[in-house]
Amino acid sequence: MAEYTPNYRLIKPGIEDNYNVADFNGNADIIDEQLRLAAETGKTAEELVQELALVSEKLGAAEKLLRTAVMVLAPAGTAVSMAKDGVNVRGTAGADHEVKLVLPEIGEWQLSYEYAGASYQRAVDVEHYGNMVLAAAPVLEAAPWAYIDRISREGLAAEVFDIGDEKTVSIGGVDYAVVLLGYDHDELATPSGGRTRAGMTFQLKHCLADPCQWHSDSSYEGGWVNSELRVNTLSAVREKLPGELLAVLKPVMKITASPLYSYVAQPQRTKDELFLLSEIEVWGTVHESSPYIWLDQRYEYYRLGKTTRKSVNDDLVTWWLRSPRWDSNVGVQCAVREHVMGGSTISPTNKQYVSFAFCV
Repeated sequence: MAEYTPNYRLIKPGIEDNYNVADFNGNADIIDEQLRLAAETGKTAEELVQELALVSEKLGAAEKLLRTAVMVLAPAGTAVSMAKDGVNVRGTAGADHEVKLVLPEIGEWQLSYEYAGASYQRAVDVEHYGNMVLAAAPVLEAAPWAYIDRISREGLAAEVFDIGDEKTVSIGGVDYAVVLLGYDHDELATPSGGRTRAGMTFQLKHCLADPCQWHSDSSYEGGWVNSELRVNTLSAVREKLPGELLAVLKPVMKITASPLYSYVAQPQRTKDELFLLSEIEVWGTVHESSPYIWLDQRYEYYRLGKTTRKSVNDDLVTWWLRSPRWDSNVGVQCAVREHVMGGSTISPTNKQYVSFAFCV
C-alpha cells in the first residue's frame, strides 16, 4: 500500500504496488514546483516548510480571534447563559460581578439569567468579533448596592436603569424609598478610573419622619457649609445607613449660592456624601436664591416633570433645600412646598422635613 512523504506528500508506492506513471508524474510536478519556489525566493525547501508551518500557526491564532468574548456584568453568584441555534454558553458571575462568555459566532443571542427568584431574558445583537460588555441587570429594587456601584463605574447606568426607578433603603431600621434622579450629574470629589462624575444620583422619594431645623440661629449667615443640618443632622443619618450602601457612597463636590446679598460673593463649594438639593437642581432656574449661575442644572427626574410633592405618613410636607434666600433678609432658607414653582422661604430655626440625596 502506498505511503506519502511528510513534507510534500510525494507518493511512495508499496512493495506490492504496480508501477503507475501518473504517480511518478505527480511526484515530478510537486518537486518541480518546489524547486521553482526555491529558485525564485532563494530559500531552501526546508526553509519553505518552516514558513508554511508559521503561516499555519498564525491562521490558527486568527481563527481564535474570530470569536466574541462577552463580559457580562451580573450580581455575584448569578448563573448567566447565552443561547443561539442550539448552542448554549454558560457561566457564573464571581465576586467582581462579572462572568466571561466566549461566543463562537456573531448574530442574535438570547441572554438569560435568574436572580432573587426572578427570571430575566432579552435578545442581544452581537454585531462584531472581539470584546464587548453586557449587563445582566435585575430591577433596581432587587439589585445589590455593590452591583449597582459596578454598573455606575462602568458608565452603564443609563442602559440598565430608568430615571425614577426606586429602591428600598433601611435607615435606622425604618424603610424608605429612594428614586434615581439622574446619570453623570455630580462631580466626583476624587476622579476614579477615568470618570469625573458619579454615575448615579439618588434622593429620598419622600422625607425622613422627623422635622428638623436648618440652623438654630435665625440670624445665621454661614450658609450651607456650616449649617447644623449638614454638619449634625445628615452626619447622624449617615451613621444609620446600611453598610452595603455606605461602602459605595461617592463624595461629590456641591456648589451652593452664597448667603450674602452681593453680586460678587463667591458660591460655596463643599465635599458631601449626603446633601440637600439646591433650588436650581429642582426647578432649573432661581426664584429666591442667588442668581450667580443661570444654567439649567435640574436633575433629569425633575426635568421629566416628576412631582416635587413629598409626604410623611401620607401628609404633604415642606422640605428643605440647601439654597439660601438671596436678598437683604439674611437668615432665610429656601424650601419646597408641594408643587409651587420656587417653593417657599423659611427661617432656618423653623422645623421642616428632609429629603436628602447621595451618589453612587
